[in-house]
Amino acid sequence: MDNPEKAIDSWKSILRSDPTNIEASESLRRLYERTGKWNALLDLIKDQVEKLPADDTEGRVQGLLEVVEIYRDRLNLDVMVINTYNSILTLQPSNVDVLDALGEKYRELGRWNDLIAVLTRKAHLETLGLDVRAALLSEVAALWIDRFGNYAQAIKPLEELLVMDATHVEAIARLKEIYTRRRQWRALIELLGREALSLDVNERRTHYASMAALAG
Repeated sequence: MDNPEKAIDSWKSILRSDPTNIEASESLRRLYERTGKWNALLDLIKDQVEKLPADDTEGRVQGLLEVVEIYRDRLNLDVMVINTYNSILTLQPSNVDVLDALGEKYRELGRWNDLIAVLTRKAHLETLGLDVRAALLSEVAALWIDRFGNYAQAIKPLEELLVMDATHVEAIARLKEIYTRRRQWRALIELLGREALSLDVNERRTHYASMAALAG
């Protein structure tokens, strides 16, 4: 009869009497999409997620990813997209795809503090390669400097980066600049000493002379 509203009411009645009726759930999903009833579809999916066993993490995550798609592609609700991504990360803290998507959303909105938090969180995932983690820490330091002019906050990710790669040229150069700018001479001397260990004898002698001058 081409009356989707009546069909929706009928399927809802069936679902109320039998919450496990898969045909009713799938039919409602199809009808809500067809009629553009996105909020009703959201309620249906969220209800289904809530009914899943607490240990069915994969099922819950897949349902929440569907919720994200609706908020993002149909309703353009950035806040709800972000909230749902964070809900997924509560279930799967090391979900790299979600961390990436959340980071891109923060970048798109210019929410730099939140982006830094996400990149830092991802950089601490030991499942990622050292080169990937190093690149993330380098980006975090650059964001602190370029977006906020906050050299003090840039020190920690750069020092973490040197723990991963003691000869990282960019990190050493940045730290030298920051320590000099902030007149943190002891930290600069220590950094030069660590750098000297990777140099040949002649270069090391020059380094030690610079350290002595700074100490003086």
